[in-house]
Amino acid sequence: MAGQGIVHTTQAGEGDAVIFGRESKLSPIDNILNLGAQKQKAKAQSALLKQKLSNDNQQTFHKQLQDIHSKVWSRDLPEIEEKINNVIKYTIDAQRNGVDPFSDVGAQAEIFGMLGNIQATAGASLNDKNSYESRMKEIAADQMKDKNYDLEASIKALDERYTGKKVADRALQPEFKPVFSKYSVIPALDKVMGDNVKEVFKSAKVYSDAGNTKDANAMLDAAKQPFIQTALQQAAPMIAIGRTTPEAVAQEASDYWDTQKKTALYDPLKVNTLELAKTKEANLQAYRNASLGLRRQALELAKKSKETTPTYAFDEIGRTITGGGSSAVFENTPYEDTDLGIPDGAGGYIYPIISKIEKSEVNPDKSITAVVTLKKPQLSKDEKSVEFVDHILKVPAFDKIGNPVYQNSKLYADIQKNAVKNNISYANISQQEVGSGKANITPTTANNQGGFFNPVKPPANTTPTNNIPLIKDKASFDALPKGTIYTKIDGKKYKK
Repeated sequence: MAGQGIVHTTQAGEGDAVIFGRESKLSPIDNILNLGAQKQKAKAQSALLKQKLSNDNQQTFHKQLQDIHSKVWSRDLPEIEEKINNVIKYTIDAQRNGVDPFSDVGAQAEIFGMLGNIQATAGASLNDKNSYESRMKEIAADQMKDKNYDLEASIKALDERYTGKKVADRALQPEFKPVFSKYSVIPALDKVMGDNVKEVFKSAKVYSDAGNTKDANAMLDAAKQPFIQTALQQAAPMIAIGRTTPEAVAQEASDYWDTQKKTALYDPLKVNTLELAKTKEANLQAYRNASLGLRRQALELAKKSKETTPTYAFDEIGRTITGGGSSAVFENTPYEDTDLGIPDGAGGYIYPIISKIEKSEVNPDKSITAVVTLKKPQLSKDEKSVEFVDHILKVPAFDKIGNPVYQNSKLYADIQKNAVKNNISYANISQQEVGSGKANITPTTANNQGGFFNPVKPPANTTPTNNIPLIKDKASFDALPKGTIYTKIDGKKYKK
């Protein structure tokens, strides 16, 4: 180690020269070794400082992540968790690549940049939460006082504004505005003008009832504009907050006035008479169409008929449905529907029978439906006899343009089947003949020209309709199998 100078000399133009003597007892080699040791010590100290910095940064990083979890809106947790997972993945990848992410300057800049973004997102999330809750309180407070807002629609709109969107995207959404409930100015008008309006319409009614409709209308038209102006004044506060518009208020007041006018000048007798006339004409036209369609279809069927002896059932059913015939000719015709019949105990069925085909119904679309009353069989409560009760059957008869469709029904099929089976013809039957009480005679000619004769009692021990045996003595009763349905002279049906 250098000591104090022992020789000093100065020569012009050459500068100073100093010679030092050695004070240190260490050799030059020892000095070199000491210098290396000092460098190692400094390096170790630097490593310790670096490790401490890394530990401190890591602790700060984890503490900030923990703080974020407690300061974020619950509905945004999935988005925040995704960002946190990304920054943690970055630190792990850096360590795998031999870089300490918490001491390396470049890695630190990246990590804390990502962390800053997460904190900003969490802060915005918390602000949105506070805004959402504030808006919800605003909506609830309105329901307790003014009720300007539509509660359900406003809450739905608020949820849509803050749900299903990333935090950054929510910031781009327009400012939330509650949904106003529908406003009507009429209640306010009724409070300030109700009595006056009633008097105006009452006076107009007097003129109208006296036949002076012109003056009645003039009176109401003159009072209408002031009514609308008052409506605009009453609605001014609602117009100011945007709940309604001047145009909507004026239109509502005008419509209300016109409705009240119609009510005040309403004459139910005239209106009912007009409506009945319209309905009558519509029904009449439907029957005209049906009659025309019937004649056209009957002609077509006549051309295509393959029957040796036509029954003319199609024609007569159509005449009956359209009011030109009588259902009396179809009485007691079996309607062979097993769902409406009952077993007769001998392997067959007791079927309903046609009681009458009433005047048909005209539907709103001008199609026509036939209303058929059946006598439906059913067992008595003691199950010892058969009773017949009314059962209503509705059959599509004519479509909306008058074309017959009843020929596709079971009603037609069963009437036709019974007529063919029993040689019944419905040709040349008139309402007058039916009304006479005469029964239709079985036709015997090929052209089916049937006539009428006075009804006579059937001979004893004959089989009534539906093959139900008539029992007149004990021997006949004893011969019946158990469970058989039978009838007595009184016309009632019984079960053995």
